[in-house]
Amino acid sequence: MHSGRLLLVLGVVAAMAGVGAGAGCSDSRGIKDAVGAEPIARGEAPGYAETAAKYNQRVQRLDRLFARTIIRIDYEDPAAGGGASGEARHEQGDGTLQIIRPDRVALSLNKAGKRLFWFGADASRFWWFDLIDERVGMVAPHERYRQIMKSEVGLGEGGGGGVHPLDLVLLLGVVPLPSTGQTQWSSDGRLLGLTAAAREGGLQRVWVNPETFEPVKVELYEAGEQGDSPSRVQLVVVADLAGYEYVQIRGIGGGGPRVATRAAVSHTKTGTDLRLDLSEMEDGFGRMDERAFDFGALVKELAVERVIER
Repeated sequence: MHSGRLLLVLGVVAAMAGVGAGAGCSDSRGIKDAVGAEPIARGEAPGYAETAAKYNQRVQRLDRLFARTIIRIDYEDPAAGGGASGEARHEQGDGTLQIIRPDRVALSLNKAGKRLFWFGADASRFWWFDLIDERVGMVAPHERYRQIMKSEVGLGEGGGGGVHPLDLVLLLGVVPLPSTGQTQWSSDGRLLGLTAAAREGGLQRVWVNPETFEPVKVELYEAGEQGDSPSRVQLVVVADLAGYEYVQIRGIGGGGPRVATRAAVSHTKTGTDLRLDLSEMEDGFGRMDERAFDFGALVKELAVERVIER
């Protein structure tokens, strides 16, 4: 079982957290001006409350999401290669993504018809199953995620401790924003940034199209270690979203909200890149099974031989 490798990969797959109002994210770093496009002169950015309300109206019907996925992961395996830098790895497969807000997530990765990994979370715990060789599962409380990432993957002091598993849904732009925060225009005036408080003192900045309020880029910042200044945050994950398509919603068909079909996620500490392509997006009524979010049921369903509790 490649536990360190898998945890590192999942640290990127699980991307998403929040943004704290006014805590050191005032610039538009990472936002590229549109090539060949003239900057748009803007006045003061609209207020956060009214902007977040429009964003939240867009995601109101996205409390459930089922999608087919193609997943590509490029990362460095610290357990391979024999050197300090490890060995470059590339993994690609297909699977399913299942989300029920606010706290249930299930993501599977298959290859050549064989299920390799299963990653998930509920309100209190996160887990993964490595089904390649020995069929092993690991489960732990959410509050231990950062500690586990650092101790087992080597994301030590100053490097960030990975990203909380439940925040994958926020990465995809399907979670309502908090009620308070700040707004700003990008340097070329084409995107509107919303910054709002997140779990564990972290920060998240969502850059949206000001006409549709669909996110184009999400930046995740992690708070410093205990004892650091509250304003000391570091960029951990950058996600670029594109290819918006309608989600089939029961009662309204295909004319409901849209979700990005392409998410390109980069983990700044490790250089790990994740590409997630979604298709056949719907609300999942009649397709999602509650057992997909039940650790005990999954242990039986996936014929897991050994469970590690952290």
